Amino acid sequence: MDQKTKTFVKPEDFLKIQIRKQQLQQRLKQKSKTTASNHQENDLSNNNVFDRKKRPNPFARDTEQNQKKSREDSLIQVDDTIFELIHNTTSKPTANLEAPILEVLNEYEKNIIGIVQENTKEEPPQIEILKFLPVDWSIKRCIRILSKTIVTPSTLKSSVEASGLTGFVRCLDIKNTSSGLDISSSARFHQNLMYWQSPHLPWLNLVQRNSSNNNPFKLNENEVDSLYKDWMNSFKNLFNLLRARQCPYFYVLANNYNILFRAAGIGGRAEMHALLTPTSKGFRQMLNDEEIEFTQPLKKSGKKSLTPNNSIEGTDENNEEEEVDEMAFLEELGINKTDIKFKENIKEKQRELEDDHGDVSTALIEGADCQTFFNFLLNAKSTLPKVGKLAGIPPTLLAPVAFLGGTLRRQNMKSIHTLTTLLSELKDNYNLTMSNYLNTIAFTKVSKELINDLDTSQTFADNVFGVENLSDCGIDMEVLKTMCSVKSEAINITERLQYCRKLGGFTHF
Repeated sequence: MDQKTKTFVKPEDFLKIQIRKQQLQQRLKQKSKTTASNHQENDLSNNNVFDRKKRPNPFARDTEQNQKKSREDSLIQVDDTIFELIHNTTSKPTANLEAPILEVLNEYEKNIIGIVQENTKEEPPQIEILKFLPVDWSIKRCIRILSKTIVTPSTLKSSVEASGLTGFVRCLDIKNTSSGLDISSSARFHQNLMYWQSPHLPWLNLVQRNSSNNNPFKLNENEVDSLYKDWMNSFKNLFNLLRARQCPYFYVLANNYNILFRAAGIGGRAEMHALLTPTSKGFRQMLNDEEIEFTQPLKKSGKKSLTPNNSIEGTDENNEEEEVDEMAFLEELGINKTDIKFKENIKEKQRELEDDHGDVSTALIEGADCQTFFNFLLNAKSTLPKVGKLAGIPPTLLAPVAFLGGTLRRQNMKSIHTLTTLLSELKDNYNLTMSNYLNTIAFTKVSKELINDLDTSQTFADNVFGVENLSDCGIDMEVLKTMCSVKSEAINITERLQYCRKLGGFTHF
């Protein structure tokens, strides 16, 4: 027997043979799958010849129009003969079986219809254009100006800074006076960023006295006494400037209240006056004890605004009738009159407490009572706070003109009325966004209410004399005319304004 000789196979060669076998098996399986799928596709293609979609030709023209036509044609089915008839046939006019109703209108009815149509036409909203920025007596926290044109560079030249400082301290109109100072927009911009303040402590924010950034600290008795004496001298000097009409206005900012003193002629008032906000029942009682007469201008207007359709008179009458009926009912029950009066006093106190610490509680003090109120602030113990973060620090005085003991300060933005006139000279559009100090918004509300109550025909002459008497107060004449104006448009709360070059004025946005 022939014996077949067997050769020895190495492990590496054996593994290669096994890998080749597996690869061959996988190839055979893939070929079988592809042939089966091709057979199935051929069968489907033969069965659904009409269902196949034609491949779009990218080089063909008007492909979009052809697609639209194909879509419209596909909506109409061949077998649906009803829709084909509807699509192909044109609508024929049918005879109207009902007799037409003839409406005969006379000339009077036609005129009425024409008047109604004219009244129903919607008129386009009229844009209120303000030629000059209205006066807002509230203190601004910050102001943002968006303009394409740069008013002033980030760093000022020494001559520009000196001219702006000199113009503010001397109350000069750099542009219209031959003073030899720099009249560029940067110098005038720098001039309107300054104000006078007393007292001034660099590490404290004495304008927003309730700010969280103020850290509490204690002062010695000698320090408190020296600060208060210096403040009293500054307050007296500033009030004397107001009486002499050398200062148009100044602010007194305390922890619990804010005061705006204004000279005679401002806001159409014939005498100097003070606006105090907010007030409480206890503070008003102190004024009554000192025989200081005051009024609350927003008390009536605030009640009217709460009732729709100006029905305040009817509601007051109804309340009085209800109180009378309640009184009669209590008397019938045999309750003593003293108990009834005690109940009435409690109701009156509750009504007074509702208006405390709000805009409605703003008090107006005029004439000789303003002088008495000034003396009351100098001698009152409550003027100097003894508790809180700013204990021992007197109220803050802010003024646009120099006074004794005042510190010259500069902020990011001040005197916005003059700044807007400066920006309007650039002949470019810009937007103004302002943030008001909420506790001082009542000053503007009261000023507007007082102007609405004035008789403009009688106060026009007083307005002219007021401007002339305050001509040496150091304020720009255009701004001074707006402050002394008796028109309601001259005072408004300004938060967002836009200056349009084409319209030549300001608009709200």
